[in-house]
Amino acid sequence: MGKRGKTERYDRAVEREVHDLGAVQLRASQMFINLEDEDFYVKSITFQSPFHTGGDWRVIVRVHAGGEDLVGFHGAHTYAEAGRGALERIDNRTMKWKEDEYAK
Repeated sequence: MGKRGKTERYDRAVEREVHDLGAVQLRASQMFINLEDEDFYVKSITFQSPFHTGGDWRVIVRVHAGGEDLVGFHGAHTYAEAGRGALERIDNRTMKWKEDEYAK
């Protein structure tokens, strides 16, 4: 494949990732509005790059729930997949939470 073909394939991949990130942001906004009535709120969501983790993208989610500060983690191959997966796990209550020792 020539240089132009590689560039076009890369451009399509970037466009797809940007589209997916927009969908993740929209879902986060909608989800956080729906969570406002509960004793549960997201304090922060942090992404760590594969360069930092030595593997996949890592998402660190800090929440306040039931009077406690908790932290959960999710990883995936791409930035958008990591964000989408973390949001899905928060929304469907499958995120594994532990005490956030750094919140104190």
